[in-house]
Amino acid sequence: MKPNGIDVLIAEDDSSDREIISRVIKKLKPDITMQFVEDGIEAVNFLFGKEQYSHRTISETPKLVIIDLKMPIMGGFEVLEKIKADEDMCVVPVVILTSSSQSSDLKKAYQMKANSYVVKPIKFEDFSHAVEKIVSYWLFTNEIIHH
Repeated sequence: MKPNGIDVLIAEDDSSDREIISRVIKKLKPDITMQFVEDGIEAVNFLFGKEQYSHRTISETPKLVIIDLKMPIMGGFEVLEKIKADEDMCVVPVVILTSSSQSSDLKKAYQMKANSYVVKPIKFEDFSHAVEKIVSYWLFTNEIIHH
């Protein structure tokens, strides 16, 4: 991985959820690099090296992107659409981690080529376990295309 590369981009506006995700990932493997963003615009700017991330070399894509659907400014569906529409970015696994259990959201996410859809468990232990399973599978089990 290049110096400015990251393993996981997490687009999540809830600070408690960000803290749990961070702790679980660091416990799982301390050297996993993470970038947290709080809204969809910031996620897109990070991924494509725009605005506050214009200094970032974007040739090294994240190994995994985790997106919440319900974020301010730009929601998760819009971020997913931009990722999957880009020739280089479209191969990056995108996991939707959301509180929405609506079948219409699930269907739309898969139609838009999300790689996985996980409804956030309410209990702390269950949420932590879900994050651990997501990261373990997508970073350690699944084969990805390396740039």
